[in-house]
Amino acid sequence: MSVTRRLPLFAGFAVSLLAASPVLADFDAPVSVWDSSVLFSTGPTVVPIGGSGQINGGFVVDNSSPDVQVGLRASRRFIGPISAPGGDYVFEAGESDPGLAVWNFDWHLDFGHSIAGTGNRMGDFIVTLGYDLDPTVGVSSGNTLDLNAALVAGGLDPADTILFQSSQNLGFNFLSGGTFDPFATGEYAFFVSVVDPADNSVVSRADMTVTVIPTPGAALLAVVGLIAVGRAKRYVA
Repeated sequence: MSVTRRLPLFAGFAVSLLAASPVLADFDAPVSVWDSSVLFSTGPTVVPIGGSGQINGGFVVDNSSPDVQVGLRASRRFIGPISAPGGDYVFEAGESDPGLAVWNFDWHLDFGHSIAGTGNRMGDFIVTLGYDLDPTVGVSSGNTLDLNAALVAGGLDPADTILFQSSQNLGFNFLSGGTFDPFATGEYAFFVSVVDPADNSVVSRADMTVTVIPTPGAALLAVVGLIAVGRAKRYVA
């Protein structure tokens, strides 16, 4: 199964942190639709995930709203979704291509394309992607992207958008600005939230973490190295 590359379409957006509390979510779940055959359409707009080979499943999904559904997941690049109990995804450090992590992060925003909506559009809400670029912190660093502004930058109108999905990699640099290290270990935090601007209430939100661990080969080499050092010390002694 192939998960194709997304281009850095939404570069240059950094906005302040949107404070919101996580809501109850379903784990390892499918979203309303995740189909790379969905194409751009007009009136209302459907923003496709792009590329081929994308499959549904493995999301952290908030189904608490009857009108808006948010999903967030990490998936293995070129392979697809993995199981993540509690929304904590685990991958080994390393590259899938030069500068790119072995994992992608995918978001899903459905405002009525495949659910029983009431005519909502993405532009009716404050829609935010929160992300952490420092795996050593262990908590969200406060970086956020205004996804409505990202759509506008891509030449689309949030006021006419009912479905927005994307599969991204921190190595694409649309968020990291070229500073991402696919070999760094630690924890990354992400959230996607939809907020009603009338009262700042959270309509839908999904949170996840991505824990990057040393590669088995690197861990094995480290153990072998420790054994070798111990033997060397013993021989010296």
